[in-house]
Amino acid sequence: MKVLYMLSNYPQASESYIEAEIAYARLRGVVVAVWSEVVGYGEELPGVRVYRNHDPHEAVDDFQPDLLHVHYLVMAEQLFRSFYYDFLPVTVRAHSFDWAVDRAKRVSEAANVRAIYAFPHFARQADHVRKIAPLPVAYDAALYDVPSAIPVAHDRIVRLSAGRRMKGLEDFFAVCQRISPRGSFRMAASRIVGDEKFIEELVTASARSGVGVFVDLPRGEAVKLTRSSGIYLDTSDPAGHPFGMPVSIAEALASGAVVLVRDCPAAREYGGEAAYYYRTVEEAAILVDQALRLGIHEREMIGLAARERAKLFRNDAVLPQLVDDWEQFAAGGSQ
Repeated sequence: MKVLYMLSNYPQASESYIEAEIAYARLRGVVVAVWSEVVGYGEELPGVRVYRNHDPHEAVDDFQPDLLHVHYLVMAEQLFRSFYYDFLPVTVRAHSFDWAVDRAKRVSEAANVRAIYAFPHFARQADHVRKIAPLPVAYDAALYDVPSAIPVAHDRIVRLSAGRRMKGLEDFFAVCQRISPRGSFRMAASRIVGDEKFIEELVTASARSGVGVFVDLPRGEAVKLTRSSGIYLDTSDPAGHPFGMPVSIAEALASGAVVLVRDCPAAREYGGEAAYYYRTVEEAAILVDQALRLGIHEREMIGLAARERAKLFRNDAVLPQLVDDWEQFAAGGSQ
């Protein structure tokens, strides 16, 4: 089976969830290629053909896929305005910044869309849309669920993120200022096409706050940073977009870190009892301070619980549904 990914800005260093999907699909024998509207910031996956400077029709005609897979509802809407192959089944992966029930319904009305995969708490909002299918986030188990030779820095507080203004990254700097000089705060942020200036602002802020900011870390280095972290401090902006399922949280859980997340029902559904929740910067600073004081035995227990929770989000646990569906749709079936 051949699947053509339709993406907005491949490669993108912060989108490890796309890489996790492709890695699992290829393990299942799927031949994957990518069409991307623009060149993002990151590393292309070896062995995956990428179509650039092509009309999407040309990419389809050349690759001859059995199915198209689109990331983001907004990308699907954009594509369907000018691009349509009614003989090819299409699946769509929704995320968080793009999520809206009305948008999901509009995309579902395209006849060749077979399924829209949404995070479970979003899927419940759209259970009246027949093509909606709940699917959690998935991380690449091959990168994280391995015996670690990477020493954990228990005083290292880490955040990985796309360099977007809607990610609440300012809170990470604010917590650092409250904790300093205790702890080593490190942020890996990926440039986003069209908003590169925000990364410059983060780098400038790092000089004032003591946060080490790394820009566009290669995937291997980003994995090492997560796996070496003692504390993972996720941030989010409730006014920016609804809380989704940030893949960096699953990756941090798989690394056995103490994971701290801004409190909301969706976050608790995601992290369960393996994560810790805060409502304000002050509460986050208190939790970081408490985590820095943990003893070895307490850290081991927290790490075991975190790794156990992460098993729910391994790509080989989550994505069989996706690839099984693709096989069904490519064979002419429907959901």
